[in-house]
Amino acid sequence: MTVALSLEELVRTGTYRNTRHRHLIDSSPTLPWAQLAALQSEYARTDHPLERREIEIRFQRAARALLEDPDEAEAQAAEVAEFEAIVGGDPAELDWEKAAADFDRWQLAQIVRHHRTERRTWRETAQAVGCSVSKARRLLAWRDRGAPDSID
Repeated sequence: MTVALSLEELVRTGTYRNTRHRHLIDSSPTLPWAQLAALQSEYARTDHPLERREIEIRFQRAARALLEDPDEAEAQAAEVAEFEAIVGGDPAELDWEKAAADFDRWQLAQIVRHHRTERRTWRETAQAVGCSVSKARRLLAWRDRGAPDSID
């Protein structure tokens, strides 16, 4: 089963064709290229079939010209490089037990913070969390120092 490409993807890959994709000009979100966005707007404003056909032809020509534009090729290469930088490299191995323990600790720290903002005593707070007063204080200090970014 193939997935239908969006109008923007068709333009970026150079596979847009009026015969198959003209209905997307009107039904797709506005494209990021000013010239194509203007043609989309013009297409939406007219109902006359001959005018629409003329706009479709201009749209296809503009989409093809976009592929030959050196600035567009440079921008697309920059996007690909950014994507590669984000997803490239070796994946980090996740220690699930440590992540679960950090999350539990973070939740307890949130509960301690909530009780303390409601002006409850340390003893009441510790009882609500189910720990000693000193542990409740350590949890809050840990949270205020900056709990791990992946949890907060």
